[in-house]
Amino acid sequence: MEINIPTSLKDIKMHQFIAFEKSDKTDDDYIIHLCEFANPKLLPKKEYAEIVALLKEVMQSDVEFHKIFKHEGISFGFIPDLDKITANEFMHIEEYIKQPDTWHKALAVLYRPLTKRKRNWFKRGADDLYDVLPYQEENAFEKLMLDVSCVYYLGSMVFFYNLGNDLLKYMQDYSKVLENKIKKKHTLTKSGDGMLA
Repeated sequence: MEINIPTSLKDIKMHQFIAFEKSDKTDDDYIIHLCEFANPKLLPKKEYAEIVALLKEVMQSDVEFHKIFKHEGISFGFIPDLDKITANEFMHIEEYIKQPDTWHKALAVLYRPLTKRKRNWFKRGADDLYDVLPYQEENAFEKLMLDVSCVYYLGSMVFFYNLGNDLLKYMQDYSKVLENKIKKKHTLTKSGDGMLA
């Protein structure tokens, strides 16, 4: 009896991750979906417990955001300029991340094949500059995304989570600056200081 046990999130493909996320996440589900082993009860008890413990640890791993990855000989890049994202792209990303069944479609919108890649000569140690294929609703890469590692999807979700937190912090800081300006202006007006005679 052979079982393929992922030892990192990088080893878990999107279709496995999606199936697991849709499950009840029982100990059996870890082995059924992440190892693609149909009958976990056939495993010796000790081996079963060790595999489940390892898989739970793997699923708790930290993930990093990847701007570029390669799969089946194709280099895919994350949308290079979020300021230029189209309403259609945004609408589809927002819709596709709602349900596990469409996460691979969100991945196909976020990451598209590179059309141009060049070295960033202006910033030492910076990432390469690149362009990706323009977005099309009929995305030929959706099915391919079922076989890529789930780390790219998870990393992109962490990217957006961190971006949201950063924006919230900047908005709060800016609100405090505005509040202080208003208080100062109100104090000056109330005291009459700075008024022309």
